[in-house]
Amino acid sequence: MADMPPSNGFSFAEAVGAAAALATAGAISLMKVWERFKVTQKTSVSTDGEIDVINSLRGELTRLSEQNTRLGESLNELQIEVGQLRAENAELQRTIVKLNSEISMLRNSR
Repeated sequence: MADMPPSNGFSFAEAVGAAAALATAGAISLMKVWERFKVTQKTSVSTDGEIDVINSLRGELTRLSEQNTRLGESLNELQIEVGQLRAENAELQRTIVKLNSEISMLRNSR
């Protein structure tokens, strides 16, 4: 054993084993990182999809709000017109009653 050169405490086999263990640990770490990345991407895509849906709903809400405003204005105009038509109808009803009364008087006066 006196013929052996001085060693730094590691044999070649130990160094190869350590390198293999380190490579395996690195590969496992990379696989875990890759899995996390894929999950993050799926979550990101899901989140992007949810954001798109929310933005679409906001646009639809704005459109419906504008349409509701227009419908409210149209309804108001129609209610005013209905009121005017009712007043006109009442006036015509009074005219009819007057005319019927006059017709009756003319028939009775003969």
